[in-house]
Amino acid sequence: MKSAMHPEAREEFLAAIDYYNNAEPGLGEDNHVFIYAIMHTKRKPGYWHDRLNA
Repeated sequence: MKSAMHPEAREEFLAAIDYYNNAEPGLGEDNHVFIYAIMHTKRKPGYWHDRLNA
């Protein structure tokens, strides 16, 4: 499988995996993921929309 991820989204994704795995081992694992952004829903909403055109 080939994949590409915006560098900032990748950093956010890896941080989210660490967060969930620290909460419960294995919780941050998934075999199928389609990612536009990893975001906090109350902070900077919509900041990632320009990534859809990249």
